Amino acid sequence: MTARHKALWLTLHEPRTVTAGFVLAYLVIAWGGVGALTVDHGILPVGVWSARIVSGGAFLLGGLVGAPASWRGIWWAEQIGLAFLLLGVFARCLAIVGMGDALDEGTVVFSLTAWVALAVLLVGRFLWVRISPYRADAGPIPAELSAKLARARIEKAEDRGRDA
Repeated sequence: MTARHKALWLTLHEPRTVTAGFVLAYLVIAWGGVGALTVDHGILPVGVWSARIVSGGAFLLGGLVGAPASWRGIWWAEQIGLAFLLLGVFARCLAIVGMGDALDEGTVVFSLTAWVALAVLLVGRFLWVRISPYRADAGPIPAELSAKLARARIEKAEDRGRDA
C-alpha cells in the first residue's frame, strides 16, 4: 500500500472495513440508479416507467448522498441517503407489481423478495445510524459517566496521597 493509499484509507470513519463496504455499496447503488435512468423503457405502461424513473433517481441521490456521508461518519446525512434508497426500493417494488402481467410468476416473486430483503437491510442500517450518535463510545461522554470518572480519579489520587 502506497503512502497515498494509506492516507486515503485513514480518512475513512472507524471501523474502516465496514465503512469501506458501505461506501462501495452506496456507489454501486448509485451506478444502478444511473442504469435505471438511462435504460430504454420501450413500450412499458406509463406508471411502470415512471416508477422506474423515480426509483432510479432515488437510488442515484441516495448513493451520492450516502457514500460521502458514510465515508466521513456524518450519520444525519447518511440517514437522508438511506431515506432516498428506501423510497427507491418502494418505487421499484411498485414497478415490479405493475409489470406483473409481463413477467412470469417466478420472476415477480424473486424480484419482490430481493427488493424487500434490501429494504429490510436498509431499515436496519437506518436504525443503527439513527442511534449511533447516542452511543457512549461514539460521541461525547455523558455527564453521569463523566462525573463517575472524575470521582474515581479523585479517589485514586487521594489513595495515592495516603499511601505516600
